[in-house]
Amino acid sequence: TLPGAGAEAEPLICTRHHAIDWNFVGVMRPRPNKWRVELGPRAATSGRAEQWKEWSFAADEHGQSYYMERWARIAGDGEGIGSTLALRFCGLPDAFLLVVGDHFAYATARPECPLVAEAHPDGTASAPSLVDLVDAAIARGDRDTAEKWLGLEGGHGLVSKDWEIDASTHPWREGRQRLTPNSIQGAIVDSQIAGDVTNDQHAMALARGAEDMVVIDGQPWEIMERHGLATSSDIL
Repeated sequence: TLPGAGAEAEPLICTRHHAIDWNFVGVMRPRPNKWRVELGPRAATSGRAEQWKEWSFAADEHGQSYYMERWARIAGDGEGIGSTLALRFCGLPDAFLLVVGDHFAYATARPECPLVAEAHPDGTASAPSLVDLVDAAIARGDRDTAEKWLGLEGGHGLVSKDWEIDASTHPWREGRQRLTPNSIQGAIVDSQIAGDVTNDQHAMALARGAEDMVVIDGQPWEIMERHGLATSSDIL
């Protein structure tokens, strides 16, 4: 929903769609991951909320949300009006790369997804969480499966620090560069090409339904969303 105006306006309702799910254990969620937003004070410069609370849409028998999270803007995020870019890899494994102001974050799916035991007859998962699956694999001496379950990676860093990863679910990646100065080689936005894009790279993106794209280290990525980046040259 869109935020309303005035004191009696309905709250903003969002639904989180899962493409890469750390805790997926073979059974789909019984209901959408829906939540509502309680906006905080707005910044004088941008007019955007400086912080907000996320409340679960689902509630208990007393009408209380099951959880609450407080979110806040951080230095270098563009204050909600800076440049943003959301990319999705056009191959496998599935991967996303997001840039918000000076910050970048990424998520890469497991290169291989181990088989999950069949669900119980009532439809519930055979294991309640990823932790249980990993622990069970370790307990039976199956390190290979445990490592595959832990293969999903997420990380963060700053563009201004040469794309250096400063936090990762794979700690040994911290201190390395997610991208180098030569990584972004070409882009297509609104049919306009900048840099180097081969026919094969373009065809691979089109096969995924991606008309706007970026070539990173020789591989095509779909441009899912962009703000403040009007042309392909802006992206380069």
